[in-house]
Amino acid sequence: MLLSWPLAAEDLAGISALAVKISVFILSSVVVYRAADSRKKAEAGLLAKRNEAEKLSKELSTKDMEIVNSASAGEVGNLVSGIMHDLGNSVTVILLSAQIAVEDEKPAKTDLERIVRAAGFAKSIIASALGITRGQEYVFEVIDLREPLSKAVLMLDYSAKSRKVRLETDLPEAMPQLRLSRVQIERVFINIISNSISFAPEGGFVRVCAVPENGAVTVIVTDNGPGFSEKMLNEGIKAFNTTRKADGGTGLGLFVCAQILEKHGGTIKLENSERGGSRIIIRLPSAELRLKAEG
Repeated sequence: MLLSWPLAAEDLAGISALAVKISVFILSSVVVYRAADSRKKAEAGLLAKRNEAEKLSKELSTKDMEIVNSASAGEVGNLVSGIMHDLGNSVTVILLSAQIAVEDEKPAKTDLERIVRAAGFAKSIIASALGITRGQEYVFEVIDLREPLSKAVLMLDYSAKSRKVRLETDLPEAMPQLRLSRVQIERVFINIISNSISFAPEGGFVRVCAVPENGAVTVIVTDNGPGFSEKMLNEGIKAFNTTRKADGGTGLGLFVCAQILEKHGGTIKLENSERGGSRIIIRLPSAELRLKAEG
């Protein structure tokens, strides 16, 4: 059932409740790990909590899409700002609680460190998005692209393993310095790599490589999934253009990536590999080239 606009109090309450439930399930996963009598019991408990959290996350995503489809851009912006602010408080709780758990030398330390990284990243996105809604620009700094790229791969490593997909990287030892927003460019890589993982078949692969060339860096993400539809390739990247609506896809991921890359003076291109699967090609200019272009 679609939500009506303006949103009723119960709709907003429902969204907030779902967000809180997700936070509680993640936190309870930590408790399961710390209180379990055996590793086997801990893993079983965590798996159950993860499944419940994923179910709730999909439900929250569905509500988000109903809001987007029933409201104007300005109204959605105001609403999302409020929701992100509230989620920021929940993420802070997750982050602090998980950090405390990580300090204990337990078998689950690696898994909990992943929670810390993910929660910290989510909070950074929220802070950045709230800043943008207040008229603040991206915070750019000169960095090595391998840093956000490696963080994205590390964060998605478990996701790939759980789907029995090989996540491979080929990063050069030296690359030109780029002027980037750390949070936003990491967001691009997480979006794209996660998308490829979800499309790759069991036993398949997702390969991430970076190539410095002509004062720029090209990042290519390849998978052996079904590839892009002809419609997608012909129409290009548009909001809500997705071939995965039946699986809960919104069509916003690549669109957001394209917008972020545009602000970096970069480009994104979609292709299908000759051997099957998709290729997403991202090109980012070096800091030197960007300064010349802006100068």
